[in-house]
Amino acid sequence: MAGLAEAAFFFELLIIGGIVLIAAGLLALSLWKRSLVAVVIACVLILVAGILLQPWAVFSPPTTDDPDEADWLVRFRIASVIWALFVGASAACLARVLRHRRLKRNAQNAV
Repeated sequence: MAGLAEAAFFFELLIIGGIVLIAAGLLALSLWKRSLVAVVIACVLILVAGILLQPWAVFSPPTTDDPDEADWLVRFRIASVIWALFVGASAACLARVLRHRRLKRNAQNAV
């Protein structure tokens, strides 16, 4: 694998890691403040990271016996698993915020 391809893989993982870290912060904020805006932005960021990472593509078998490609494949698989965990966490946070808003609205309507 050439040096330019490895640099591209590195920067792709760096960008995806940054997106996931920002989304993690927004999910923490949404859990703390129960902010619908924060959780929606986090969900959009996680979906953008999924579009960039294409997690369904990295679980195919390697195409060559190149050890560099195998190393990058492991890193992309780890990033894909982390992305999948954040998809579940963002869905859970979104459900929690929406449930809290519905319960709050129902309590106000009951009064």
